[in-house]
Amino acid sequence: MQTPNPNRHAHRTNTETIPIDRSRRTNVRIGLVLSAVVAAAAMIGADGAAQSALAASSQTAAPAGSVRAAATAFSGSASPTISGTPSVGAPLTIVDGSDWAPSPDVAWYQWYRSGSAKPGGNWVMVDEGASSKSYTPTAADAGKYLHVGVVYAKAGYANRVWSGGAPVKVAAVTTPTPAAGTSFSGSASPSISGTPSVGAPLTIVDGSDWAPSPDVAWYQWYRSDSAKPGGNWVMVDEGASSKSYTPTAADAGKYLHVGVVYAKAGYANRVWSGGAPVKVAAATTPVAPTPTPTPTPTPTPTPTPTPTPTPTPTPTPTPTPTPGGTAGAPASVSSLEPDAGAAPLGSTDYAIPAGAKFVDPKASAGGDGSIGKPYQTLNAALSGTAAGGTIVLRGGEYHESVAVYKAGITIQAYPSETVWMDGTVPVDGWVRDGSAWRHTGWTVSLDSSPTFTRGAADNTEGNWGFVNPSYPMAAHPDQTYVNGVELQEVQNRAQVVAGTFWVDDANDALVVGTDPSGKSVRSGDTTRAISVRADDVTVRGIGIRRYSTPNPDMGSVTLESTNATLENVIISDSATTGLFVGNSGATIRNVTVEDAGMLGVNSNKSDDLLMDGVKVDGNNTEHFNMAPSAGGIKLNRARGVTIEGSDVTGNGGTGIWFDVSCFQVAVSGTRVSDNGNHGVYFEISSRGVFAGNLIEGNAGNGIRINDGTKSIITRNAVSGNGNGNVVMLQDNRVPVPGHYGVDSRFSAPDPTMPWLNTEIQVIGNTIVGANATPLIWSEDYTSARSWADQGNVANGNLYVRTNGAPASPFKFNTTSRGTVLYGTLSAFRAATGQESAGAEAGTPPAAGKAKVAWPDWALKAFPDIAVD
Repeated sequence: MQTPNPNRHAHRTNTETIPIDRSRRTNVRIGLVLSAVVAAAAMIGADGAAQSALAASSQTAAPAGSVRAAATAFSGSASPTISGTPSVGAPLTIVDGSDWAPSPDVAWYQWYRSGSAKPGGNWVMVDEGASSKSYTPTAADAGKYLHVGVVYAKAGYANRVWSGGAPVKVAAVTTPTPAAGTSFSGSASPSISGTPSVGAPLTIVDGSDWAPSPDVAWYQWYRSDSAKPGGNWVMVDEGASSKSYTPTAADAGKYLHVGVVYAKAGYANRVWSGGAPVKVAAATTPVAPTPTPTPTPTPTPTPTPTPTPTPTPTPTPTPTPTPGGTAGAPASVSSLEPDAGAAPLGSTDYAIPAGAKFVDPKASAGGDGSIGKPYQTLNAALSGTAAGGTIVLRGGEYHESVAVYKAGITIQAYPSETVWMDGTVPVDGWVRDGSAWRHTGWTVSLDSSPTFTRGAADNTEGNWGFVNPSYPMAAHPDQTYVNGVELQEVQNRAQVVAGTFWVDDANDALVVGTDPSGKSVRSGDTTRAISVRADDVTVRGIGIRRYSTPNPDMGSVTLESTNATLENVIISDSATTGLFVGNSGATIRNVTVEDAGMLGVNSNKSDDLLMDGVKVDGNNTEHFNMAPSAGGIKLNRARGVTIEGSDVTGNGGTGIWFDVSCFQVAVSGTRVSDNGNHGVYFEISSRGVFAGNLIEGNAGNGIRINDGTKSIITRNAVSGNGNGNVVMLQDNRVPVPGHYGVDSRFSAPDPTMPWLNTEIQVIGNTIVGANATPLIWSEDYTSARSWADQGNVANGNLYVRTNGAPASPFKFNTTSRGTVLYGTLSAFRAATGQESAGAEAGTPPAAGKAKVAWPDWALKAFPDIAVD
């Protein structure tokens, strides 16, 4: 393992009592997301008054150097309320507060679902970002609470967010348990009727033996190069459910496959596919009279210099926007330094309730948990504490592994005392062994499986192996420290030199290359600190370090039941993964995860997850390959995730990676910087909001949307990323049944998860680059759809290039046949109709002395950029 910087973690031994106030109100989170969406909506279609109102008031701080009168505040203290009968299928309506004034230019309404009536819980947006005062609960809301939030915006007024009114609980639906044998019947495959040629309609024919008739049927068409099932199918009709499809030129010479899903109350969903595909006749492209197809490029009639792009209703089409205007992110975002991470150990002061049980590692065994006769171990306390009880840990070091099986338990540090759970033990009795030193009697043998499957070999397909051959010991979780400095594990005795160690399993020995004489030597013998296996468990105010966690154990801390909370916890020096979240409703607040061997935070199916003020720093110290899993935060198949006010920096891989079927996620107010691969990666997922973040200095892309439906990128400062700042890519993956990326909790094809770059909005960001890579880049590797076909929008962004780089800031799939590079914003605007409110700054190449003026606020926000 790589040697950590001894100066980085001064907080580990800090026992000074520091008063902290890290409370965050729910309406702050709602306001960040709603304000971002309001701003996006206004930029692409609100009337002029609303647009100017939002431009003036949606930013958290006025651009430095601009002159603006102090914004007037809306008045009113009443909370919004909900009228109507809260039951499935019965419409509900938001009622504005009676004392709200004045009337807004724009009002934005949002509905949320939660498992709790409490404010500040993990709320999931239920109406896909639509702004509507009314909402009709669906079956997914049954038994849940509905909350609402409202944003008012008006010219000359600061945006105002109201929330916190009494939620309503939607009546539970008593779904009859299907009797045995009530699954759909039928073994026939769907078939395709019609003549398979371009322009001739085709129809899906249901199997003749399918029964009974469904309440809902979902039909999907796919294109492939092969007649084989399970190949790389591409969805050809953009997720629309239709029994009919008319092949286009893109289908010529290809095979069309179909899938059908039946759904009915009381029945398990049934998927049929695998019927014989049809091959669309290859187009016999006649040697067409070339003149007619492309009559001299008159698509954009030059006489009319302002082609008023009709897709976006005329919000004062500024063909040459003033760079000092409202384009770009607020200046405050570009210097964002979130107050993230755990409070120093020994500085928290949690109240101790009556009846709490106490633990002290210095106590004698046999205690009863009282303050005068505490338990000696946390395991003993867990055995002696009833569900819902509180366990208070006195200062000291706890060398143990615990599992929590009682609901509602709270584990917390005693006020102003430093608590560490430590996975290592002291090792002494060293004898000289040539140029090294040997300790005999070391019988610890740890699992070194390279993947998450115990005993499985590493992946060999493509570049998908976990272990980098240059670092063959990465998956071996053994750890040894001399005077607190971690040694690097090697493969054999011959490789042992100063700064390294070797586990001699054959002879039950440890061998170190650093002289241990007169020094503290500790080695890892424990694989996991805490496993939470009961609902509503809280852990707060403690540190967890140096656990030798194998990959299949998932993390040094694992949250495996619902509604777990971690607060002011440090997780440090885990051999592979620091924290794993494997169930819904978790809250991770003011937590630091640092120096893990592979991955800081991992999760799977962690719906309704809130990560607030989390610091994820310096993970992948063992140099695992950056894919499939290494880096900062990786979330898989999660719905309703919020990451806010966090700091994700210096990880050896992607900073924040939403992978495989994540839905309705938001990242706001977060710094994602200096990571070894992409900053934020949203992959084969749907409906992400990325608002008000600083994303800079990452080695790969800044923000990358890869097959990500209906995503919003707004008010971010994206600067100096190595391989493109804002990148949107479409590949040929399709969510067919059995695909590894499908969420098994939902029948495939899932209409909410088409894995298509569709309706992406890139609004009001500041995008800065200084290398040859385009500032903004969109590409469809399937050559099926252009940017316009995808329904995407770019507007109100400020594009900044320094010293003439990049030469072509814009790379876009303007046609479905490939990408086109544009050297200036005006050329991009003329060709696409995008960016009516965009601006550019910096020095275009080969422009002589002609420069684009820099806004004052941009100069102050990016002081390190050379301007000549």
